[in-house]
Amino acid sequence: MFKLILKGTNAYKWTQSEKNCFLGYIYASSEKIYRNNEAISILNKLTEQAQGEYKAISGYEGIYSFIRFFPDKVLIVSDIVNFFPIFFLRHENQWIISDDWQSLIDYKSFFEFNEEASIGFLTGGFVCGNDTLDKSIKKTEAGLSLSLFSDGTISKQRHFDFIPQHFNKLNRNDFISNTESLFVDAGKEMIGFLNNRTAIVPLSGGFDSRLIVCLLKKLNYKNVICFTYGRKTNEVQISKSVAASLGYKWYFIDYEKIDAENYLLESSFLDYVHQYANGYSMFFLQEYFAMRELLKMEVIPKDSVFLPGHSGDFIGGSYVEKTAATKVSPKNLAPYLLKKYFFFKSPSKKNRTILVEEIKKTLQDYPDKNTFSQVYNPYVEDWDIKEKLSKFIFRSSFVFTHFGFEHMYPLWTRKTTQFFRAAPYEMRSGKKLYDETLIEKFFIPLNVYFGEGELRQVSKIYMKYQSIKDSIRNIFPWSFILKKMIKHDWLNYHVFTKDMELDLIRKNYKPLKRYKMFTAIICRWYLDLIISENKSANRI
Repeated sequence: MFKLILKGTNAYKWTQSEKNCFLGYIYASSEKIYRNNEAISILNKLTEQAQGEYKAISGYEGIYSFIRFFPDKVLIVSDIVNFFPIFFLRHENQWIISDDWQSLIDYKSFFEFNEEASIGFLTGGFVCGNDTLDKSIKKTEAGLSLSLFSDGTISKQRHFDFIPQHFNKLNRNDFISNTESLFVDAGKEMIGFLNNRTAIVPLSGGFDSRLIVCLLKKLNYKNVICFTYGRKTNEVQISKSVAASLGYKWYFIDYEKIDAENYLLESSFLDYVHQYANGYSMFFLQEYFAMRELLKMEVIPKDSVFLPGHSGDFIGGSYVEKTAATKVSPKNLAPYLLKKYFFFKSPSKKNRTILVEEIKKTLQDYPDKNTFSQVYNPYVEDWDIKEKLSKFIFRSSFVFTHFGFEHMYPLWTRKTTQFFRAAPYEMRSGKKLYDETLIEKFFIPLNVYFGEGELRQVSKIYMKYQSIKDSIRNIFPWSFILKKMIKHDWLNYHVFTKDMELDLIRKNYKPLKRYKMFTAIICRWYLDLIISENKSANRI
């Protein structure tokens, strides 16, 4: 009826009993972190059958997946970003369940390439909905509990969304005061989770990671290491100054000095690719080389916890004007979402039509009309969290998992998301008040604010300017566009993806042109990798 194939990760191992499986950690407050059998005991109580409702789990934070067996079904519950996705396959009248996508292909001995799903992957870096790059293999989704019944049917229950039930009446002072209080509370939870372990902060020149180190300093946490990576830019100098002002160790990994020769052939890199991408998400190179270098330098203690800044700017309002400012009805968002989120490389007319249909599947639970606002559409942000943020942004933290370290998201708690979800759009627009709060309450008091030039709020004028630039982009020769892309490539992706493109050309692929981001090369290379490997194993 049900078969489990569970592998775990380099940082987290499954705890299994006859009727339960758990991976990760949960907590309701900073006083106690629950793992292993303790977590199973709590989640068992919270998921006792009550007409299929499992909203009680919303009282717990964490990064986890939980599997519970009932007489007639398997219940699968995960955290609000579905960091540890569970894959499932209906095969020979039974459910095959795994945390490893390739294991299900191996089990059925046949790879059914999902060409429709691959379009979104190639253009946006992730597969839409519960699909994967294999037609018959599905996956769990962010904010959903899933029940797989023995008769082959499926039911879903949502326990998290970003759709406002109401809007709070707030003035500027209310917003700033509440935001400060929420982040201080989040900082206390972070300190409790750290439990005297070394805090490692990927410190950019932006505001979110700076807020995290400010919280650590404000709460008198001393065991902190910061690191920055990429090419030398003004942001590198800002991050160095922030760490110095707060008295924290700081390391810079210069990506122009990284030896990227033949890394595609390294077994450790291929392990990273398969564990990270897992048949649905583009693997990031962004922090991979930084982690590799830091470990070579032996500056990261084994008990370290990584604290990425995802995704404070989002809840603060960075995408309100970019994407949520639309009058398009919820059910008709697909063409709009395609334009806003699938831009690595423009799809052909045929593939655009297919991708619109793929996106439509993810909108089925939304109503016909937006009753919240005539200017902003909250369903866009909700979709963003379920799709782009969970599968692409939060998933990027898997690099820490791969190298054997725990992580947590200090700024992304249920309390912070609930507050900002109910904040009026006018107060989140361009994250203006979010930035002002961070500057006024955290940065200036700790001497880590360096002037008005830092503010990069998203104005409507700037967005219009970007839109015009994009519309005339292809007028220029590809060589000119590529030169401009390389100039602004602070992550040095043009170097790291060079061998990928050469590898594909050797296999008679045409050179990729007219793409907007170097990530388009990564996605194309990964698709070729999984197809080639499954062909070699006679699974195609």
